[in-house]
Amino acid sequence: MKAIVIGIMPQEKIRERMLAIARGEYKPKPGEPKVWFTSMKSLAEVLSDDNRSAAESHQGNETRIDFRLG
Repeated sequence: MKAIVIGIMPQEKIRERMLAIARGEYKPKPGEPKVWFTSMKSLAEVLSDDNRSAAESHQGNETRIDFRLG
């Protein structure tokens, strides 16, 4: 089973983090989220039953999702 680590953080903080990475000022550590959302609500919309069914039909395997709050 493949794990996807998802982070929740305000959009401004996500932007600051991405710019710091692009400038080489910050290097993400192993295990840090690679996918970020601005709220649980936006994450819930992506993980709706319809969207999960569509993703599972394309993916063909199980995926575990770990949540990290930023």
